[in-house]
Amino acid sequence: PHVDFFARFSPDGKSISFLRSQEPWVSFRDESAWDLYLINADGGGERRLVTGAYHPTWLPNGSGLVYVFENRIYQFDLVSGQTEVLHDGRDAPTEGRVHEPELLGEGLIALTLRDVRQETVGVLDQQAGVFHPLSSQRACQITWFPGLRRAVWIDPRGNGGTQVMMADLDDAIERTLIDLPGPYSHEYFPRITANGEWLIWGAAAEGHEHDRADYEIFAWHIGTPWSNAIRLTYSPANDQWPD
Repeated sequence: PHVDFFARFSPDGKSISFLRSQEPWVSFRDESAWDLYLINADGGGERRLVTGAYHPTWLPNGSGLVYVFENRIYQFDLVSGQTEVLHDGRDAPTEGRVHEPELLGEGLIALTLRDVRQETVGVLDQQAGVFHPLSSQRACQITWFPGLRRAVWIDPRGNGGTQVMMADLDDAIERTLIDLPGPYSHEYFPRITANGEWLIWGAAAEGHEHDRADYEIFAWHIGTPWSNAIRLTYSPANDQWPD
């Protein structure tokens, strides 16, 4: 009855990280009840890496992962098995709740910042000690274009109440990446493939709540007409956080 959640392929495709709930039937909204696990891509070799973790993402070189625990961003090293605190969300320049951290390199961490004047997404520059907001709206679920200084996130405008936005760090100009017309236009859970060519995401025809809304998975070859988007799942279950 324990929940397995938020699977992510390692950069080399050989391993998958995921979260497992510490107790049965845990809501995805509960950020404090998860452990970080690793399995081989064929499903074998399962092992627990960290007790207490949320929203783990891989380092670009695959040497470890970053995750959130008690409002701190941690880094876990696969070789040594050691963890270190990269940033405390209560400290400057964030001074809020940090969510969804993902490292680009160069000391740049994309994250969602909550419990501040306006929930937003942006980039924490650890070396300069500065947080750069990227959205003018109440935004969330930021992720990187692999290998580029370009971020993608969910914006609360759009046909179905959301749309997928992007911006380059060098100019910070917000642009719509995709906002499908039609019933499945409540976009969430964006992810860019490792080659930068495809956007994968979840979308609901109605409802928003991550536990209960019926999300389906979609894929789109970036730069082609939006009408080329492909619906991948047709399931009464809640399909979300694709990778």
